[in-house]
Amino acid sequence: MKLRRLLTLYKKEEKEISSITGLNPYLKFLSEYLLSQQEEDGSWNGDPLLTSFALRAIYNLSKILDLDSDLFSKAIKKGRCFLEQELEKKIPEILESRDLYPLLDWKIIIFSNIFYTFNLVNGYVKDNYTLAYLKLSNALLKWYRALDNIEAICSLLSCLEFNRKYDIEGLDKLLEYLIERVLSWKLNVRDMITAIYCLQKLSVSKYSKALEKVWDSAVRKRSDRYKNLPLYTGLRKLVEEVIEKMLLEKVDNFEILGYALLILTTFKRELNKNDKNTNLEEKIMQYLISLLDRVSIKDLSLYDISILIQGFSLSQYRNVVFFPLHTEKEIKNAIDWYIKKQKDIKILPRKRYYILAGLSMSFIITLIIIGFFYPRIESVVGIIVSIILFLFSIFRE
Repeated sequence: MKLRRLLTLYKKEEKEISSITGLNPYLKFLSEYLLSQQEEDGSWNGDPLLTSFALRAIYNLSKILDLDSDLFSKAIKKGRCFLEQELEKKIPEILESRDLYPLLDWKIIIFSNIFYTFNLVNGYVKDNYTLAYLKLSNALLKWYRALDNIEAICSLLSCLEFNRKYDIEGLDKLLEYLIERVLSWKLNVRDMITAIYCLQKLSVSKYSKALEKVWDSAVRKRSDRYKNLPLYTGLRKLVEEVIEKMLLEKVDNFEILGYALLILTTFKRELNKNDKNTNLEEKIMQYLISLLDRVSIKDLSLYDISILIQGFSLSQYRNVVFFPLHTEKEIKNAIDWYIKKQKDIKILPRKRYYILAGLSMSFIITLIIIGFFYPRIESVVGIIVSIILFLFSIFRE
């Protein structure tokens, strides 16, 4: 009786480790606030450029987190209709214009961002949209050095990500100019981050070979710092250096930090491998959260919020785990155990997988042949055992 009572008391004192996985509170709050600011006509503040950024953030968040709620669907539909109306207004102005030079950089930034977001959300564009884009591209090729506007160049080049019929004659000139400016290290932090982000996206598009060729040429001519480094490795090194500099200088621009987080989502595996003691994504996230804790939501522009949502939603920290404080010790022990076990797991090298697959096929064919010529079960069993022992001797460690 006493033993039963003791067991009952012990059972009551056991701590149940329970947890809930949910959306990062910062991401949830920012996205809800951004959605609440959309106007009836589908825009944000009636601004087509802002609307293109905001809609891009909402759309990407809904896709990444698989959010198909009516709220998101309605917001995306309304925003898409607004952008289509804006394109219909701007395209005749561009196609009929004889002189695009006045405010050309601003025209490119606005049109390219609307065009990019409409491509992303709608999935297709009309032919006259493409004609307007190509006309702006030709104008930029004529005056890009006089304009010297990195944001305009990057906005236009970003649209090439969709791999449609947007081939630009003289594209290598724009790429060479952009890479030259990046390698010079004479750009401000915002332009540097914008340029690297653009080059990074193009490096995984159908233009990667053209970009690689321009990079190799520019590095040979103008930089000993990145000499003999291929495009991907060179961009990765640039990312490390720029972000470390940003953190050292305590840059507090949310747009820049959001773009930095976006860049790291692509390079995070390589960065973590190269630097065992530093996780740049974690550093940026911690720094961002410390800044967000000091400001009100109204202190952030809707541009900042849109970029931050994209950065947060692509980050490995978009989801968090909530658990009772009294189970903190048990949770930490479980995580330590899991990490330790991960290190102990041995993965079969790829070559051995191929060997195993080949031997398995040979094994099956052999069984068929043996069964046909030697129907006696004793012989078949003996040969099967021999083959199994042979395979085991090869793959045991």
